[in-house]
Amino acid sequence: MASELTIRFKEAYDYLLSMGEVTGYKDFATKIGISTSMITEIFKGRSNVGATALQNIVLIFKIDGNWLLAGIGEITQNNAAEQLNSPSEAKKVLLNTQKDESILYKIYKEKDEEVGNLKEYIGRLKAYIEFLENKKQKEEIE
Repeated sequence: MASELTIRFKEAYDYLLSMGEVTGYKDFATKIGISTSMITEIFKGRSNVGATALQNIVLIFKIDGNWLLAGIGEITQNNAAEQLNSPSEAKKVLLNTQKDESILYKIYKEKDEEVGNLKEYIGRLKAYIEFLENKKQKEEIE
């Protein structure tokens, strides 16, 4: 069974589709910064909606965040002009979010490489310890 958040996510998509704000799954996914396959997974109930997608729905399409997250109020923001100065502001937030994600990806990749290097180093240390143990055993036998 789909979560309430997933149900509202689908309702937001249907609303945006009916208003001509999006033309389909691919367009919707692109505009909110996730893959088309992720949209499919969410709609089938196999994945949860991520924070970035939710944030971008609110910022780009002016879907009310209280409604989207908690089911409180109406689907659209009544005070959208007060919440964002202009559509370009929403685009700036989206770009910053994507930039932050790419920074996080770079950090993750660097850490992943560091872990790989450490594993390699540990492997060499284990081999050296084994060599020393074998050398010690040979010396004890002689």
